[in-house]
Amino acid sequence: MAELLHAALFELPVHDIDRHAKVLSLIGEVRHPDSVPFLERFVWLEDAQLLPPEVREGESGGSCGRVESWRVLQARAAQLLVWVSRGAHLDRVRRILYEHPDIRVRVATIDACVDATGDDPRMLGALREMARVEACG
Repeated sequence: MAELLHAALFELPVHDIDRHAKVLSLIGEVRHPDSVPFLERFVWLEDAQLLPPEVREGESGGSCGRVESWRVLQARAAQLLVWVSRGAHLDRVRRILYEHPDIRVRVATIDACVDATGDDPRMLGALREMARVEACG
């Protein structure tokens, strides 16, 4: 089952956001350890791999709002990476927190880590230290 879900996750570019969201949810439900590298790879996909050409090239001069829908999928994959790995693979989590260019993905990772530790305030403090600060605006 996990292999089928991994294959479905990498049917790219993503043309049906809802379908990919469901695939990610199923990966979380199955919670197979082999899913970790697939989730990590999805988190780090470049726009050229993730977005359909009409979104990348902007049918109407580009639309940041449309691109955000695809970023939500990457944020969900980051959350599931924490969930599926059951707290292991901290190196992968740190890399997301330090290096991922999208704040939504980093915040989703923080949220998943805090949730995985039962909202432990010490974990929240440690994650704040790890997360890259990004100015809004």
